Amino acid sequence: MLENSAPCIAVTSTAVPLSRVRRALSFLRRLGPAGLIAVAVSVLPGIGALMIYGRLSVIAPWLQAHPFVGPALCAGAFALAGGVALIPTYALSTLCGWSFGFPVGLTASLGGFLAAALVGYVLARAADGGRVMALVSESSTWQAVHATITNGGFAKVLLVVSLVRLAPIAPFSLTNVTMAALRVPPFAYGVGTVLGMAPRTAVLVFVASRLTNVDAPLDQEPWLLAVGAALTIAVMAMLGWIGKKGLTQVTASEGASA
Repeated sequence: MLENSAPCIAVTSTAVPLSRVRRALSFLRRLGPAGLIAVAVSVLPGIGALMIYGRLSVIAPWLQAHPFVGPALCAGAFALAGGVALIPTYALSTLCGWSFGFPVGLTASLGGFLAAALVGYVLARAADGGRVMALVSESSTWQAVHATITNGGFAKVLLVVSLVRLAPIAPFSLTNVTMAALRVPPFAYGVGTVLGMAPRTAVLVFVASRLTNVDAPLDQEPWLLAVGAALTIAVMAMLGWIGKKGLTQVTASEGASA
């Protein structure tokens, strides 16, 4: 009995991953050009973060030496790089907090996020062709979001966008693509993006602003760094939980009737 059952186990262990790969490829084919964007916005930010980290010892001192030009340059660069998913939001938040301190760093970060979100929105609208909307029904969360956006007024749409960004239920650039496909009004989309991203951006910028230079983490007590990292992660997780809980409550009625 044991000898006969071994082949069945082997077949089962390889069939599941293969079926997942096929489903993923099928999903991307159905998305068309938007599928390529979805892959890019999921992979490229990590590469961009590694590139920034590798050059941090050069970038941060230069920005600190240019307190007037630096914030605008960071926001403008992220508008382009973040809009096409080359840099993740946490990388900009950390860099701005490190280089400019809390008030200026937070302002530069949120300005960059707003500009990048609008760039990503415009690009995604051009590439979508209606394919993403055809797949919204396959996600109960996004289906409820779409129903709320369609049936709600400005205040409710603004609240939903803010909660989606606060949660977040998808990475920054991927949310840009989906929000563009859902035809979220641009003004509510922009304001909601800033409001939703402000709390967790403030946390990251504040933590980064406490570091005096690029080598500061190596010079401080390891236990202090561990506690700080743990508290930061805990606060970010709490904000995400609040966002998801609020989004569930706001979209519950529309999701049930959709």
